[in-house]
Amino acid sequence: MKAIPLILLLLCGIAQGGQVQLGNPSPTFDGYKSIVDIIAGYVVTPASNGDWDSLTAYILKGAGTTTMKGAILLASDGSLVAQTAEVTPSHSEYAWVSMPIVGRGSVSAGVDYVIVVWANEESPITRLLTLFDAGEVLWTKSETYGSWPNPVIDPITDTKKGCMYATYTESDGSNRKLGIHQ
Repeated sequence: MKAIPLILLLLCGIAQGGQVQLGNPSPTFDGYKSIVDIIAGYVVTPASNGDWDSLTAYILKGAGTTTMKGAILLASDGSLVAQTAEVTPSHSEYAWVSMPIVGRGSVSAGVDYVIVVWANEESPITRLLTLFDAGEVLWTKSETYGSWPNPVIDPITDTKKGCMYATYTESDGSNRKLGIHQ
């Protein structure tokens, strides 16, 4: 095993059921993707039906003001399923940023969705922590920050995975997380 995958394994824990428990990412690890005027995310597939609750991403943010938001897209055609409220994180450095879903939106078992984040910055840096993993694909689309395009088309893919997750409530009231999470 090469040194970098071993470091990632130690930092992020062991994948279980398509999800990775993220402990405390190393602030010196240089695996980031700018989300300024870039829609970035990756595909998740829920195992049950329910309603979307929130989207959370591990963000490195510099000093200054950054406005950001997230969305859930259908992977098949890039159409908008649900979107989050716009947030202005107050932290400077590394932190989990949670964005509540507005209007919830339905989750269908076995359907591929893309969970994405997007930012408009006045700070010098706004980046999503990423993990290099040849088995996963980071999905990105350059787009000037504004209203969500619907659909989001022609994404670019890379072999990285963003440290982000979506939460949803199943029909029986159970809460689930999809993605790389705390």
